[in-house]
Parts: sequence; C-alpha cells; structure tokens
Amino acid sequence: MARFILIDHSLQSVGGHHFEYALHVLRAAERAGFDVWLAANRRLRDSGQFPECWKVRPLYQFTTYTRHRYSGEVARDPRPQPLWPWRLITERWIEHRRFLRASSFARDTATLCGEIELEPGDQVFVPTLSELDLLGLAQYLSHDNRTLRVDWHLQFHYPIFAGCEPDYASQDERTKPLRHIYNQAMALAANHRLHFYTTSDHLTAQQNRLGVFPFQTLPYPVNPILQTGRDHAAERAGPLRIAYLGDARREKGYQLLPGLIQRLWHDYVATNRVKFVVQSNFHFPLPARGDELEVVESAAALRRLPQDKIALVDQPVESEEFCRRTLATDIGMLLYDRRAYFSRCSGVLVELLSAGVPVLVSAGCWMADQLGDATRDYHTGLRHNRRVLGKTRLTPLHSRNSIFPLPLAEGRREGAETSSHRVAERVPTRKNRGIIGDGAPASSHRIAIPSGASDLLLFFPWPNDLGESTGAYVRVETSLFSADGATVDCWALVIGPGAKGRLSTGLVHLPPNAATVAVDWQNAYGRQLVEFRGVELCFVASDSGNKRPTPRGAVGLVAADPDQAPELLIDLIENYSHYRQTAAQFARCWTAWHNPDRVVAELLSQRRALPLPAASSTAAARSLPA
Repeated sequence: MARFILIDHSLQSVGGHHFEYALHVLRAAERAGFDVWLAANRRLRDSGQFPECWKVRPLYQFTTYTRHRYSGEVARDPRPQPLWPWRLITERWIEHRRFLRASSFARDTATLCGEIELEPGDQVFVPTLSELDLLGLAQYLSHDNRTLRVDWHLQFHYPIFAGCEPDYASQDERTKPLRHIYNQAMALAANHRLHFYTTSDHLTAQQNRLGVFPFQTLPYPVNPILQTGRDHAAERAGPLRIAYLGDARREKGYQLLPGLIQRLWHDYVATNRVKFVVQSNFHFPLPARGDELEVVESAAALRRLPQDKIALVDQPVESEEFCRRTLATDIGMLLYDRRAYFSRCSGVLVELLSAGVPVLVSAGCWMADQLGDATRDYHTGLRHNRRVLGKTRLTPLHSRNSIFPLPLAEGRREGAETSSHRVAERVPTRKNRGIIGDGAPASSHRIAIPSGASDLLLFFPWPNDLGESTGAYVRVETSLFSADGATVDCWALVIGPGAKGRLSTGLVHLPPNAATVAVDWQNAYGRQLVEFRGVELCFVASDSGNKRPTPRGAVGLVAADPDQAPELLIDLIENYSHYRQTAAQFARCWTAWHNPDRVVAELLSQRRALPLPAASSTAAARSLPA
C-alpha cells in the first residue's frame, strides 16, 4: 500500500488550523487508499486524538515560524538598526539561527524517513513551510537517493511582497536572498519530483515572480461536517449570533469590537435582536507589549459588558467544538487588516463560507475578492429585475479620457489616527481626487437623481492595462445632496476587477431627501494612474413589496473602512434572509473546491500515472477563485 506522509512541524497541540488541516487531509488520503503517516512537532503529546491506525511521529524540533526568514515580509523591520559593529554581530547571529533551522529540518526529516522504506507512489506533503525549511529539506534529499522515488508536495502560506502588484518591482532587490535560497534548494534537490503550492492566486503570483520554481494554487480544506451540516442549520428563533472566531489579534480587528458593539447596543443588542460571540484567547504571551496592549484593553472592555448579551470564549476550542460554533454562527465578522491579508488565505473565512454563513470582511484583500462574483451577479440582477428610472453614461473631459486619471493623494498614509481607533486608507482631500463628469469640481457638477429612485448602481469594465489580478482597486466616493445643496450622506465603495469579460459593479443607497449625487474616483491603494471608460450610473426604484432598504450585496458585505462596519452589520441583520439564502447557494459551489478530497486529488494529479480518488458528485470543476 502506498503511503501518504504529512509533515507539519508546526503542529504542537490538538485544535487550531494546523490540527484541523492535518486531520481532514489525512482522512481524505486514507479514503483514497493510502497508508497514513503524520510527522509533527516534538511538543505534540496528545496523539490519541488521531485514529489508532495512523502512524504519528512527533519528531521536529522547530516550527516554521521565525522572524529570521528571508522573505520580503520579514525584511521590512521597522525597528531602528544598531551601529555597524553590533549590526555585523547581529547579522552573523541571525545567519547562525537560519543555519540551525535548516539543519534541524534536514536532520529530523532524515530521522522520519529512516523509519519508512520509501517506495514509488509514496506522497509526502508539507502543508506549511518556509524557505529555511525548504533548504533543510533539499539538504536531506541530496544525501538520500531513496527520495527520488516519491513526490514531494510543498506549500507556502505567507507573502513575500508588501502591498499590491504595482509595488512589487520596487521590492525585487529585497528578494535576492530569497531567490538565492530557492536556487540553492533547486541545485541540491535536482532530479527530485518537487511540486510547489500556495493557498491563494495572489500568493501564487508572488512566488512565480521569483522565477525559480513553478507554483500553483491549492484549495484550502475544511471539515466536511461544515459542508453537510449547513443544510440543517436553518434560521433559528432567538437573537442572531454575530461571531468573531479565531484568537484575539490586532491584525484580525479584535480592537474594533468594543466600539462596534456599542454602536449596535441600543437598537439591536439590548433588544435581543442579536447576540455577539467573541473568541478572546490571546496568541501572544502576557504581559502584552506594543500593539498587543490594545487587544488586551479591548478584551477587558468586552468583559465589562453584560454577559447575557455577549459570550466570550477565553480558551482555544477543539475541532468538534469549533465546528459547532461555526454552524451556530449567523453572521461572521472578519474585519482583518487588509495589508496583512491582501494575499493571504483566511481559514476562518473558508470555513464560514463552507457553512453558508454570511460574512462582513475588509475591502481590498483576498477575502473581499471571494465575494466579488456573487455580488456582481446580484447587482446585474437588480438592473434587470427592478424598475430603471434613469441611466447616465459618463462622458470624457478630453477625448483620450473618459474619467480623470487619479493618482494617490499627496501626503496620504495608511494607518492615520482617528479619535476612536486606527483606520487604514483614509479619504484624501477633495482637491486631489479625480472627478467624474465634465471636469467641473464635484461641488458644482452633480447628477440629478430621478424621482422615486432608491438605489444607484454602477457598472464599468475594468481597464485592460490594469489586468485582472494586479491587486488594483478603485475607491468610489458618493456625496448626496438635498435640493438646497446641503450634504445628506456620503458613502465609499472599494471595487476590484471582475472576472474576464465581466463588469465591475457597486451599489449606493439613495436617501428620500437626496436630489443630486456627485461621484469621485481615486486609486484605492496604489500610486499608478487609473483610467476607466464606459461607466454607467443606473438609478433604480425600490422593490414595492419590501419596505426594508435594498441589500447592498450578496453572500456578505465588504467594508471600505472600519467606520462602515456598524451600518453594514445592520444591513446584514435587516436583510438576513436574503444574505442567508445567497450564502447557502454560494456554499454549494465553494465546497466543490474547498474540501479535503479535492486537496488530495489535486496533489495526486501531479502524478498522471497514479489513479485519482473517486470524485464526489459535488466535486465539479473549479468554478471560484481561490
């Protein structure tokens, strides 16, 4: 019987993403007919949580996590650098630590393979590794000819560039040490069958930019119970459960929760329309330092709230309990830092969407991109199903432009401070914005809103010169005015490219007293000029049978700024049946890609001579971006 060997040297305990990933992938490998092996960190003690027939070996000394990696993300160290003598000593010490990491991985892998008589058809999968782990693996492979018989599947989870693709060129110099490591590994492991993966298309594009190994995107597997249990998790009586799942981290927006809950308290929490469930265990040691202090203070603020209105979970939960909490969630909150999660896959989001749970996510990152196609389909349906009261196609100021090119506003920075919390990507000054229309200032050029219009729909093709996966986004800001010129409301959208041949879309609510609208455009995060053609503004009437405001999207909603989160949560609450229905429909396609059997099938497809596991009836061809 061929063996499927999963090496996760970061797996140290039961529970968490590492445990979940290994458990479900190895079960799928067992269903595919493999003899299953698991190699984990030495700290793993409770191997009884795995089936008795599995060979579990806690062998590895180090995890993959270290601040001494070569990747571009780690190279951006904001701390002051020491004087040159100490810098030289520090650099040598860091190189020594890197050498120890690589050597340790080589030694521990040799110990593991010493227990196994590797045979043709065996598959080795390392779902989370760094470039230092790769170098150590290559060092071992170069000394053991038996390793030529098997396939080695290697997956990377973290970015090597900061920001979006237009900014990558300026960082190429910083990736030279990483390229050097990759080239070393390639030379040492020559003639081995190495297959490289990431968990998102953006990460794949980053790795392929290095031009050393070819990478492809692998689906992120979730517990099959989430897929089979979603149809039984119908709407329940009682308050809607709005959940923050995963440990308490600043990069996951935990510090935003006290203010957000306070904004909804009077109308929704105190009246038992909603209840918040917040996982609040810390991933960092106490006492906290730096940004972690804000997380600890936010946790203390949440504990002062009435515990019958908000449930706090202070300990990590095991696999089955996490599944129950996910299936019991009505709305998931993932207000993550877009810079940290621009290209990274979120396991929590994959799990929530698999369970058909509507979500609220941050704009301008991988999470928001996953909702794009469903939202575009919904907006297109509104244009066809609602009464259209008027359309405006924007004309250019100059023949070469339909819309002003929009550079990033001078002096704008991410992380600007406000009175309540830090908000990334603040709105630039009006004088630096591009203006839609005939070029007049936004304050004088306004588009009349037809009588009876309840919503404004925007449709536009994405510019060909920007491509489809560059990470470029446009920020659309709408200003609504009354008949006497007073500002009624403002709303911002961050919109990315649609699928090839598809329009990008947006929706803005129009208050009853709004008479005109001005629409300003800017590059959301980058500095390159943006030019759009064929923008259509479509004014539609409300649904006569529904007194609630029109849902802004489908499956979930995207917050252009954290300040929008309370209003978007209200949209999800008031239109919950719509979001729940669209999320359930979305889950059927989503789970065709994000399931353990599909992961194993994708790995085995690299060896055409090996039979693939039997595909389930729902395992259709990949239909969604990873």
